Amino acid sequence: VVEADSAENAIAKILVESENQGFDFILMDWRMPGMNGLDAINKIRRLAAGGLIKGQIPSVLIVSAYSSEEINLASNE
Repeated sequence: VVEADSAENAIAKILVESENQGFDFILMDWRMPGMNGLDAINKIRRLAAGGLIKGQIPSVLIVSAYSSEEINLASNE
């Protein structure tokens, strides 16, 4: 288990760990300081598409205390 206190730190840890065995699964909060979870997932996908994340992109589960309607609206932007 690896913890990060922000999306930026999580992405940095994903980049470092992808050089080793990588992660199988990421549990990410939707609302975080700085970058939100949806933006972080999109950045992870862009980094992987650019070859900066080695191997397979881990499965991501995004969690939130907010309503699913609010998350759906944000994810469609």
